[in-house]
Amino acid sequence: MYEVYNEVIRDLLTPSNDPMILKHSATRGVHVQGGNEVTVTDSADGIALFHQGLARKIKSMTDFGPAQNFASTIIHFNLILPVDDKPFPNKSTFTIVELPGLEKLGDDLTTIRYREGPKLTKSLISFNVLINTIATQPYADRLINYGESKLTQLLEDEVGGNCRTQALVCMKTDSDPNLISAVVKMCRELEQVKNFPVLNDCITQDLITQYRARIYNLEQFSAMSTENSSLDLRDQLRRFQVENLQLIEKNERLQAKMDSMQGKFGHLATSKTDMSQQLLSAEEEKLRVSKALIDMQIENNKLREENEASKFELTNKVLMLENDLMETELGERHSHSKASRMTKAKFDELQVDRKRLADEYIGIKANYQELSKEHERQVLRNEKLSIELINLVNAQTTRQNNDRNSERLRVMVSRQSSRRRLSFHIRRHSIPSNQIHT
Repeated sequence: MYEVYNEVIRDLLTPSNDPMILKHSATRGVHVQGGNEVTVTDSADGIALFHQGLARKIKSMTDFGPAQNFASTIIHFNLILPVDDKPFPNKSTFTIVELPGLEKLGDDLTTIRYREGPKLTKSLISFNVLINTIATQPYADRLINYGESKLTQLLEDEVGGNCRTQALVCMKTDSDPNLISAVVKMCRELEQVKNFPVLNDCITQDLITQYRARIYNLEQFSAMSTENSSLDLRDQLRRFQVENLQLIEKNERLQAKMDSMQGKFGHLATSKTDMSQQLLSAEEEKLRVSKALIDMQIENNKLREENEASKFELTNKVLMLENDLMETELGERHSHSKASRMTKAKFDELQVDRKRLADEYIGIKANYQELSKEHERQVLRNEKLSIELINLVNAQTTRQNNDRNSERLRVMVSRQSSRRRLSFHIRRHSIPSNQIHT
């Protein structure tokens, strides 16, 4: 499961974000070197890996919207079917491709390149050009260039090759008319694309591998010959340019000396006196000119030797700088890999701490729930005790009132009895009136 964004390929089944590179081989064709291949035993494993890959898709933002709108997702399912009467199984690949939004096709492609850069929408634009080219060439002897982008290289079999391809296009009902026209045009061109699917048995696989090996051999030979011829032509052109400059300088010097000699000869022609001395001086001047020419040739040879020496030194410096650049790149890769390992270790530690905190939180939450339940039980108990206490207080108040009433009755009874006793006592000790008169 791969993602192609900004001409960079990432493996979504690995946690690393290191960019992947494409490789050409006779057995597998164009494929991602070092891609993670996982064996799936049932649908649950496949769904889990699918969601895991989707979670690792790019989530950053660009100046033109989310980066996911410019990314392509490719999922390969390698299917193997054993056959009883054949020594090797039949192999097929089921590929799911999610392309970026086709709304970019409604705008001018040149304007999109200038506005969003050459790589952000390169996959979609190259795919559009590829579909347009294949739709106009439905024959088997066509020559199609799949190397415009990483996406088109990965879809060499799916678009115009050994594959039975179906396209699903989703479109909103309230879309712009220009967008609808561009999408309909793309669908019409996709309908005109002609593939050549075959049964991938062992014989067909070997035959395709043989033809791929021949094609890659011819491509490597053509690239090497083109590179060697271009290097030879560049060296010859550089050598001719240097020699031309040297000849121009030499011609200018000779022209200057010739002008001086012509001036001197004109002066000799005008002067009619001392002809013999002038002839001698002319002969001496010729000797000096010839000597100067010899000196110039010697100097020219020295300049050539110095030029060769400087060229050799510059070549050595270029090689040394290339070695330094390679060492610097290796050092940077090592530092980046070390930093990524440290970051991963810190992330693992944070995961452990998060898990520990989650366990502590669960324990604290359980204790809190138990304390809450205990608190509710205590509240109910306190309410019951409060009700019982209120009943006791009411009972105590009633009892006190009854005691007060009984005390009042006793007091009244005692007063009544004391009055009765007093009256009885008075009657008992009183003197009769007849006795007093006697």
